[in-house]
Amino acid sequence: MTTKLRQLFIITTGLAVLAAAKPARAVLVNLENLSGPSTFAAVCGSSTACSQTITEHTAGGDVTLDGGVILTNTTSLPANESTVYGSMSNDYIGSSANLGNPITITFSQPVTGFMVDVINGLTTEASYQIADNLGNVVSFTLASNAGIGATTIGFLTAGTFVTITSLSSETTYDMLIDDIRFNVPMTCSISGCRELVDVTATEVPEPVSTSLLGARLAIVTLQRRRRRT
Repeated sequence: MTTKLRQLFIITTGLAVLAAAKPARAVLVNLENLSGPSTFAAVCGSSTACSQTITEHTAGGDVTLDGGVILTNTTSLPANESTVYGSMSNDYIGSSANLGNPITITFSQPVTGFMVDVINGLTTEASYQIADNLGNVVSFTLASNAGIGATTIGFLTAGTFVTITSLSSETTYDMLIDDIRFNVPMTCSISGCRELVDVTATEVPEPVSTSLLGARLAIVTLQRRRRRT
């Protein structure tokens, strides 16, 4: 291998290492590819186990939701949430639906920069808690669904398992989640966490960088020239 070819090989290898070392791409799961009825009663009816396990395949691995159901165009929410994943207690649904408290989010691989929208569907103030399998726990209170009863909340690291729990009552709850984001560049302080970039939904793997591709082509070209001489 000539000196010039060796130098190009080292450059290419270095660029490949840098590309592999880049942080995982931020992912948004906004549930807009799914749809359901607008009420819990329409989903559950007289069912004794109507919870829907939903798995979304993303560029950052699989994301599985459990304990709730998909609702679309639900009324009386504090935000315009076209499709959400939610859970409600039996005394509100009027059946033995046995939806979950907590709602769980499971990742197929460890994630960082986790955030989720949590929505209070109750007509009264309610307290909630999110926790992960790394020991991170955040408790918070949301206004009623007639007020600003929604928030975006998360952790810098979240492991592979997150729970969203209603703390106000074991028998009276109405909670929903939307816009699950992970591997998001973010900063956290005592007042909470904040995203450093806007995240858009994407499932497309990141292409090879232009510089890396150019270096590889240079090696091929040099090898061809050497064969001709």
